[in-house]
Amino acid sequence: MFGCESQCHPDANLAEHYTNRHLEFPFLNSGMFIGYAWALRHCLAEYEYNDAHDDQRYWTQQYFKHPGLFGLDYENRLFLNAEDMEWDKLVWKTQ
Repeated sequence: MFGCESQCHPDANLAEHYTNRHLEFPFLNSGMFIGYAWALRHCLAEYEYNDAHDDQRYWTQQYFKHPGLFGLDYENRLFLNAEDMEWDKLVWKTQ
């Protein structure tokens, strides 16, 4: 399960491949994710670390390669990515 954001980074041209573009947060964000170890291990099997590479590009490629292994948190139930967020629309609920 990956967090979502409102912008398609780092490859804006991939936005057209996402199926839920009508949502406020339709695009994968790699800053926060959780998952089964076997699924993460599968996606990372051929990964070679290079600090110059973009991890969000890598996870986006894996998302399109293995869509059945991914969930996206479109409604921010687990994660809230604040990229390009309109802070005046944020509502804090207190008990």
